[in-house]
Amino acid sequence: MTESFVCPLCEMESFHPKDVQYGYCGNCHAFTGGAAAVELPEGRFGYVNLITFGRAQIVLGDETTATDRYTYEGVMEAIAAMVLWKALDCKGEPEGWIRHQPSNRRRTHGDPAKEYVRP
Repeated sequence: MTESFVCPLCEMESFHPKDVQYGYCGNCHAFTGGAAAVELPEGRFGYVNLITFGRAQIVLGDETTATDRYTYEGVMEAIAAMVLWKALDCKGEPEGWIRHQPSNRRRTHGDPAKEYVRP
């Protein structure tokens, strides 16, 4: 039997070997499984979502609502941050992000010392 990946968000099933390997959902345009996803307490979860201009976000929320979005310069930066954050038992915030929504905090080049809030 061929291995498949079922997206936990939209329940779309993919049999493509790369989708299975990386937990990628072409319907959601997001890495919702594998190293790029995490289950959090109280039924919450996190995943890496692709956005415009080659950027990506770590999205945290529940089944219906995204409560936090951490934007990264690229997909690999977001996945690496997710892997590191998982290794730290999801304590605090992921590292290296350049924008947090909904607070609108921003970090120049992901540096916490250069954090500011953009109105």
